[in-house]
Amino acid sequence: MFFSRCVCAIVLALLSSIFAQASELDSVRTLNLDPNLVWDKISPNDYVLSKDGRTLIKWKNNSVSNLDMEREPRLSKVQFIGDGAFSSDVYGLETVVLASSVKSIGSYAFFRCSNLKKMLIPTSVTSIGRSAFAHCSDLARLDIPNSVSYIGEGAFFACGIKSIVMPSSLKKIEDDTFSYCMSLTSVTIPASVTSIGNGAFSKNYELEEVIMPSSVTSIGDYAFDDCYKLAKLAIPKSVTNIGKQAFANCSELSGIELPPSLTRIEEGTFFNCNKLKSIIIPPSVITIRDGAFSDCQILESIIIPSTVTSIGKDAFSSSFSDVLLNLRFESPKPPYVDDFIASEYSKIKIIVPKGARESYIKANLVANAECIVEE
Repeated sequence: MFFSRCVCAIVLALLSSIFAQASELDSVRTLNLDPNLVWDKISPNDYVLSKDGRTLIKWKNNSVSNLDMEREPRLSKVQFIGDGAFSSDVYGLETVVLASSVKSIGSYAFFRCSNLKKMLIPTSVTSIGRSAFAHCSDLARLDIPNSVSYIGEGAFFACGIKSIVMPSSLKKIEDDTFSYCMSLTSVTIPASVTSIGNGAFSKNYELEEVIMPSSVTSIGDYAFDDCYKLAKLAIPKSVTNIGKQAFANCSELSGIELPPSLTRIEEGTFFNCNKLKSIIIPPSVITIRDGAFSDCQILESIIIPSTVTSIGKDAFSSSFSDVLLNLRFESPKPPYVDDFIASEYSKIKIIVPKGARESYIKANLVANAECIVEE
């Protein structure tokens, strides 16, 4: 009698634990969703699966608004969302909860699902393909689980994302991943990321703050160009490469400190950064390319270390500025220039070491030699 009671108690405890775990899992899966949400009924005619049932190849029913894959037996076992499975013509879709068995989301999987507002990605997913959510203009928030280690190029291009939680397992932010996300206001890059791809955050007109970890070593071409409101950004000392026009037209950016291991300042890197007042070029820099600091309207002070051996055309041009730029060279030997470093209309004063003025005049840095003085 006592033994049977013990067995019953153990069974009840186990069942209680299982139901509690199931309830907890369900609450996690439906986190941040409207509790009154009505899920659409799904039939096998609404989709196409691969022969083995592991891949969702194509979604066919455009009248479905709210899809929970766990609520349909065959969909609950799907492991892969195929390339373009929900793309372009699935305009009715608003809420999607992926099955807990899904491992990857294919390229263009939800491309142009313009009414998609909520997407729950389970912790089983390890990769998100290129342009997977591109042009999902109503997708305002997305939590990507830490299981995801790869997000493809342009995955969230032109999304309506206002905030995003990036996974801590991500190694690289690929090209154009978050470009044209014009509602995105702040970004925190996880400490696992080592490189930021070309155009990764470009044309994010509302982006105000980026927190970049010390793990980042490379910032790609156009990475933050046209982020007009970007005002807060500390470039970590770990960065060794900043691409061309990486911060072009970041008109609110001020107080930039260049990392000490940078060897080149690329073409137009800080073009039209109108809040920059002063720049100290680190002694690791050898080359400053064309237009690197052109049209920085209030830039008034730059120190050029003796390590700089070449400067490109119009690197410091600012034809429409009323501010006098004091450009101080530390080397008695002028750098190589293939054309004037500033236009003839730029307001510029070139300060060189004593005894070096004649050599700087011969170097043809500027059209007007009278602006070259010794100090």
